[in-house]
Amino acid sequence: MIPLVMFLACVLAQAGCQCISGDPPLDPRQGVVACRTQSARSPATSRPAPEVETVAAGNIPGTFSITSTGEAVYTVELASPPARAGMGPRIELVYRSDGGDGVLGAGFSIAGLSAITRCPKSLAQDGEIRGVRYDGDDALCVDGQRLVPVGEGPGTIEYRTFPDTFVKVVGHYPPEGGAPAEALYFEATLPTGRVVEYGRTEGSKPLARGGVPRAWLANKARDGRGNAMTYAYCLAEAEDGHAAEYAVDEIRYTSFEGTPSLEPSRAVRFVYGTKDPAAIRTGYSGGMALQRSLRLDEIQMLGPGDALVRSYGFRYELSPTTSRTLLTEVEECASDRVCKPPTRFQYSHGKPGFERVTTDIDEPVSERASPMVFDLDADGRDDLVIPDVVAGLSTPRNPITAWRVARNVGPRASPSYLAPAELAFLEEWPTVADPVGPSDPALLQPELGTVLDYDDDGRADVLIHDVYGTESTWHVLLSRPDWTFALHDTGIRRPFPLGVAPAPPSLSSPGGSMHLADLDGDGVPDLIQCEDHAREGQAPLPLAAVWAVHPWRPARGATPAGFDPAGESIELLTGYPCDTELHTLDIDADGKVDLVVPSLRRFGDGTVLLGSSYDAIMRRGEGRWEVTDTELPVVWPGGRVVFLDANGDGLPDAVESGPGDHQLYTYFNTGPTFVASPFRTVDAFSFGDLFGLPDQDVFFRFAVPLDFNGDGRQDLLMPVPPGMLLGGSDVLPSWAVLLATGDRAGPPFRLVDPGLPFEARLGDAVTLADPRGPRIGDVDGDGVQDVILSLGGVFNVFRNLSADQDLLIAVSDGMNAHDPTDPGFVPNVSISYGHLTDASVATGDGVEELARESPLYVARSGAADDCGYPRRCVVGPRRVVSAYALNNGADRPRRFEVSYRDGRYHRLGRGFLGFGGRLVADLDTGAATLDVYDHVTFDDELQVFPFVGSVQRTWRWAPGLPSQPRTPNRLKII
Repeated sequence: MIPLVMFLACVLAQAGCQCISGDPPLDPRQGVVACRTQSARSPATSRPAPEVETVAAGNIPGTFSITSTGEAVYTVELASPPARAGMGPRIELVYRSDGGDGVLGAGFSIAGLSAITRCPKSLAQDGEIRGVRYDGDDALCVDGQRLVPVGEGPGTIEYRTFPDTFVKVVGHYPPEGGAPAEALYFEATLPTGRVVEYGRTEGSKPLARGGVPRAWLANKARDGRGNAMTYAYCLAEAEDGHAAEYAVDEIRYTSFEGTPSLEPSRAVRFVYGTKDPAAIRTGYSGGMALQRSLRLDEIQMLGPGDALVRSYGFRYELSPTTSRTLLTEVEECASDRVCKPPTRFQYSHGKPGFERVTTDIDEPVSERASPMVFDLDADGRDDLVIPDVVAGLSTPRNPITAWRVARNVGPRASPSYLAPAELAFLEEWPTVADPVGPSDPALLQPELGTVLDYDDDGRADVLIHDVYGTESTWHVLLSRPDWTFALHDTGIRRPFPLGVAPAPPSLSSPGGSMHLADLDGDGVPDLIQCEDHAREGQAPLPLAAVWAVHPWRPARGATPAGFDPAGESIELLTGYPCDTELHTLDIDADGKVDLVVPSLRRFGDGTVLLGSSYDAIMRRGEGRWEVTDTELPVVWPGGRVVFLDANGDGLPDAVESGPGDHQLYTYFNTGPTFVASPFRTVDAFSFGDLFGLPDQDVFFRFAVPLDFNGDGRQDLLMPVPPGMLLGGSDVLPSWAVLLATGDRAGPPFRLVDPGLPFEARLGDAVTLADPRGPRIGDVDGDGVQDVILSLGGVFNVFRNLSADQDLLIAVSDGMNAHDPTDPGFVPNVSISYGHLTDASVATGDGVEELARESPLYVARSGAADDCGYPRRCVVGPRRVVSAYALNNGADRPRRFEVSYRDGRYHRLGRGFLGFGGRLVADLDTGAATLDVYDHVTFDDELQVFPFVGSVQRTWRWAPGLPSQPRTPNRLKII
């Protein structure tokens, strides 16, 4: 039998609906698009053997440094044939610990190249949040720095960089003019007098869909005397004309454009191979499939006649955990193939899995309680908050809720990280007039809540659901420094009558609903409400459901931070029932949360009908909304959709259950529409059924996204039926991870055993809110999701062991006396990393006391609180260098320790503002250097922090005598 919603959709087929019965169609296999050179090139020629034999000795120069924001940087400078008047390339290989995955593998990139690209707009810079849409209104950046228009002329627009680097950029447009991002080409004049052209040749302008440029790549550079250098690229062009990938192909220099003109006689050539199939990544942007398949195998330095002068060869390995490409060796060779000893790189690897830590924290008394995992005290590690009934006091007429907090005190104070749960707030006022239901405490419904930072103090608060409908307005539990809560009335009227509330854990009913979502991108959720009838003057249909958003506003004068009581109507949702399926997610990755709902057809008689695909309703500004058809099919009745980033491109993809075959299907987000034909999520036979298709969606209601192996792609944790997991139980269900593979041909997930024990009673749970269901959080603050499960009546923490994968941890060059496998090997550089968790918060220690034991980071080292909106004190999994060591030339390490203070973040678009101070201590001599930065000074007119990243002052000191104390970490930043 066809469900009613599908039957109605078929009836309206003549109006544009299409009804498809049976399984969704599957995509055909997709291959890698070849990257083709855009210029003629001849093979490099061998030079005659030199008269003097090349000696296989020496090293490739390399330097290690730490940025002011804590990233590790290692730079390898490559030697190219000399240029005329310095008009030649300067090619460097640069590793950054926060780098992406490019042609040189994870973290490495080629420096010395330039491009103008499209980039998003921000509130601070542009007054609006707008992602890249590949149209004329996109913002432009040159090498990551914003271009700001400063003047116009006939067919030109002049730009400057922001911050100003004294570079003049002129965009050239058709005679009739054009929008900023519709330039034909650009010219940039540098302070040195060098002029660089961008996108003036066809091969230097990779296209997006519709024939618009994706980027304008540097195609020529020239100086004032006429010396010139040209760039050529390879482009991987898809069938619709967009460039799926591009890379520099060749640089030619020593040409002269004066009289007489000269052709170039020197060149740098880049030779590419293809990455291992497991390492090829495909992401999406603006409806385009963008691939990362190229691997740089060699750089050739060519002389006159394209004779090979020098080459740099690269060797790689495949990460055993994430399947990323990792650069392991760089080798410099002369034209006679005699080579220097290579520079070698080593990386961090960890076998994925979980480490079980049992706590002494009892599970809730009530089977209807819903424990919460979030960072209550702003220390960068998640705490456990348990709202539960009070056994012996709670009754159906007076259902008292005790909010208990198990503080995360870190491994220094507790092996399980979590301290015993203590009472933080007692909610004892609810009174039910005519109670219905059992009096058994295990069956009483305690209070529920949703996490947000309502008062913008950095500590997470809880919006109370009011499950018994005893209040007329929404209330919030404000967290306090002593790990307790204080009740606060928001003043926003609830859409539910007194004594009436939706069935927990939902906040949606036919008569009203409430949702939280950051619709304006200011970093704090806004409150969205629906009422089942419109108040006078608010809607054209008197009985239509009316939706409104109450934006969160920061504190102004005597008005505290909170939701705007006036609210703003969401006209595009008018007519939607209040209990409409609604998902809140940033579907186009522009920094604002969108409202995803089934499409709606409206008829002249006032009736409405839900469609067969989801719409995304996006807020563009005050009173400005727009709707986009995502082309994602609406989930079948009884099914579920889970959004997760399955391919690591930053866009939320979807996994759906519910079709009649009980299989799971994956839909990839192309930005912001989804691919029309889904892959089957997992191979049916991987579930252990060789004679048919097992029901994969039996326990899909418990599925939660997490990154199991630290590869940047989100996976799914969920139970599977007995016998479906290799090595699992044939009697009980088993926890399994659907590991995202990035396979272009599908299936995009494969089944993996995470080693989590399964308790039979979980199978009786109805929703994910059940206390026996999995809780996902970051208990140890390392940036990967841990799992908290109730087993044997107590909570168990399962620490994810996949943190910090594929980070550069050691470098050894050709002058090192040992190979990495030799006894006594000491790398030239070894690096350790940490995360910005503030242990002083959880333990209650002062900053000076903490410095003696854990000096890595303190978020608030001074008495003054300078984290007011829109600035925010930074805590969390952000990775920084915590220590490093240098080989002293005698195979002994010279050890250094790094600590940071007062990290700040700007939530309106300026991003991470850096640290207030960075201390580097020499552990062997007691010497230290303290760099102090100014990320506080703010220019109201320009809306900028003018001194961010610049050292304000530097202190250096060293003990004069061995007997003098070595206590640099106890200094405060002033």
